[in-house]
Amino acid sequence: MSRQQAADFGATFRVYENVARYRNSNAARGYVRELKAQLARCGVGGGDNGFDPVADDVYGPDSTLFFGNYDLGDRYVVYGVAATGRYVVVVMMSDARIGAPDPTTLNGLTHQAIARVRT
Repeated sequence: MSRQQAADFGATFRVYENVARYRNSNAARGYVRELKAQLARCGVGGGDNGFDPVADDVYGPDSTLFFGNYDLGDRYVVYGVAATGRYVVVVMMSDARIGAPDPTTLNGLTHQAIARVRT
């Protein structure tokens, strides 16, 4: 089961939030651990499309922050992902105008989303 929201943030950013409920906390943590392992194996290099890990455990254990690159690496989106209890929170920010969202702002939004799920 999951829920999704999307909203404009400021004049240029678009933020998407997805919260998925897993059977138990082990399954939620396992999802994030596998995502981190895949990012480590499949990171981009040389300006290609793909994913670029930035930081692990930035929101606590079983969390990650990474970029999704597109347009041959000229543009990107940024993702914050965290397991909390039996939930996985994913927040993604895009910028349609210049293709360079603000990871610092995304960090704050991801922390807020995690806090909402915990309550």
